[in-house]
Amino acid sequence: MTIEASTVAPDSTGFATPTGGTSVGISLLKSPSAGKVIAKYDTETDFLTRTTIEFSIKDPVALSSAPGGYTQARSTVFIKKPMTLANGNRTVNTLSITLSRDPEMTSTALAALRLEACQFLGKGSFDDFYLSHSLI
Repeated sequence: MTIEASTVAPDSTGFATPTGGTSVGISLLKSPSAGKVIAKYDTETDFLTRTTIEFSIKDPVALSSAPGGYTQARSTVFIKKPMTLANGNRTVNTLSITLSRDPEMTSTALAALRLEACQFLGKGSFDDFYLSHSLI
């Protein structure tokens, strides 16, 4: 399906609910420092094949030229998923999610934006965009 033919519900009131699979915990690999935490899934112990998840934040700072007098806050999740290719070489697939928001954004508006974003990641109608790099 093309991006143009896809649909989302920007006013959705629920997150996509995972089905199946096994729930696993997240453990810190590196203690919080300079606005960043690096973690892994509890069940993955092999250094070369484990998934790592980096959480980082950037606080807003005062800036007279910015709307409202402050820069935007940024929250980022960066997932690194190692993979062994058919030829035996290793690669790392990644997904980066960054949320930039004005300090005046309400929690309700933030929740609505996150719900809307989930659809762009989770709906099958966007598979061609992610797998085939198809824009139309």
